[in-house]
Amino acid sequence: MACIRKRRSRWVLDYRDQHGVRRWETIKGNKHDAEQLLAQRLREIGHEEFQAKREQITFDALVSAYLAGHVKVAVRASTRKSYEGLIRLHLSPYFKDRPVRGITVADVEKLRAYISAKTRTFRTVTEKPVGPRTVNKALTVLSMMLNYALKHRWIASNPALLVTKVKESHPQADLIDSNILAPDEIRRLLDSCDPRWRPIVMTAVYTGLRQGELLGLQWGDFDWNSGKVHVRRSYSDGRFTEPKSRNSRRQVDLPPSLVNELRRWKLACPTGERDLVFPNSHGKPESPSNLLKYGFYPALRRAGLRRIRFHDLRHTYASLLIVNNEQPKRIQALLGHSSIQITFDIYGHLLPQVNDGIAARLDQLIGATPAVPFGSKSVAEAMPKRLVETQPLDGDGGPGRIRTCNQGIMSPLH
Repeated sequence: MACIRKRRSRWVLDYRDQHGVRRWETIKGNKHDAEQLLAQRLREIGHEEFQAKREQITFDALVSAYLAGHVKVAVRASTRKSYEGLIRLHLSPYFKDRPVRGITVADVEKLRAYISAKTRTFRTVTEKPVGPRTVNKALTVLSMMLNYALKHRWIASNPALLVTKVKESHPQADLIDSNILAPDEIRRLLDSCDPRWRPIVMTAVYTGLRQGELLGLQWGDFDWNSGKVHVRRSYSDGRFTEPKSRNSRRQVDLPPSLVNELRRWKLACPTGERDLVFPNSHGKPESPSNLLKYGFYPALRRAGLRRIRFHDLRHTYASLLIVNNEQPKRIQALLGHSSIQITFDIYGHLLPQVNDGIAARLDQLIGATPAVPFGSKSVAEAMPKRLVETQPLDGDGGPGRIRTCNQGIMSPLH
């Protein structure tokens, strides 16, 4: 039976854990503190969440377990690289070998301030503070790690869920708006592309494929008769992988001008064992950094355009679909989003917000009375005649009677 006793001027907790192992715990404090701690330990034992101090997992141990048990098994290579970077640069240096069970909401808030105060070297020349998006990504990864610990009952709750993310000064919608290319800018970009890089840049603009999906394309993925391309794989970090999600395996329509461009490119395309559409000069997978360094960025400079990301060509494609009045569900399918919510979250602000008379059509459908203009005269004219005709009063009322022009309501009060 659990109890507390005093030994050598200190209070000692005596109890058995969920495995029947007897535990003694000496604390600093008075009898009330000992009773409170014993009640807490018994609750933990009842929920099978108790861990002795020497058995509590440290943050470093959690990192190893999370990377091996979840990230390397269930996360794509590119995403895994991002997670590992955030853990190595921000999370591990802060928590180190601290017991995970002792991490509180206050600790996570201090971590948020710690990352926000850090600076990073930008192209080895200047230092810039860590951006809000990076801070929020680090908090998200921490929350996922603590959820993993919660699943294994190494902790009782996830304090990161109670911490507010940093407000971003430049929301994603503003970044998308500023980096979308207008039709005349697209023409200038394509005209400024080297013939070696023009086909892949044009395909990015006209299909919205992700960079990895473009680099993973094979000539067998094209259906020239129907004018479609099948997205079946992606290339990143030196390996071919499955597309990002189930919906990313999709068919995308090809405009005639792009079909003609690709037919010409096929005659000049270097050949290799994988029959890639956009390989390097030896027919092997192209390096994403080479695409940017020798192809995309020089074309932007020659065209006199602002420097944008290659991924912004995908946003440009989505904006063209919206301008073309394509249905949101169709846009989702062409972009390969796993849900329509993602499409609305990213591009909802670009969708036209118009008053198309939907409220009036509801009235017509139901057969309701048209709206009456404001003003007492207009209201009186629109009211049924029987309601506005005045009726003579029988008198000025009296004891127990109501003053009203409707003589049907002249009954005595009770």
